[in-house]
Amino acid sequence: MPRQTLDSDVQQVFQLIRNADLAVANMEGELANFREFNGPLNGFVGSHEVAADLKAIGFDILNRAQNHLLDSELEGMFSTNTLLDEAGIAHAGSGRNLAEAAAPVFLDLPQGRVAMVGAPGSICSTTLRPSYLVQSNWQHSSKYRKIYKAIA
Repeated sequence: MPRQTLDSDVQQVFQLIRNADLAVANMEGELANFREFNGPLNGFVGSHEVAADLKAIGFDILNRAQNHLLDSELEGMFSTNTLLDEAGIAHAGSGRNLAEAAAPVFLDLPQGRVAMVGAPGSICSTTLRPSYLVQSNWQHSSKYRKIYKAIA
């Protein structure tokens, strides 16, 4: 397929997203400003410009509770949340503690108010999956990694 046709097809998809009343997606990865980021660059990590790109494409709300939430550890999760906030994209499913991670995010649209509760694709009926677990005491991150590995 010629590049011009491919680009045109991609732009048509972007236009569908932009024209939607509400565009929701699963944020399967992390974002970081590579010049300033002090955490590990593991797994799926995009550059900080991706947050603005997601907004330009037309996404309104993102689910952050997924299996790559902590690929770049807590630093990656917080970096991504900050970049999404700066881009004006609502997000749910992560936070500084369990209550924050499980809280709904609300978005007011011309058609009304919507909410999202971030949840991973698979939830065990008796336990919360690792995506929900967020440490509130950052000084003990090695302890947190041990807990995460034990339940993952």
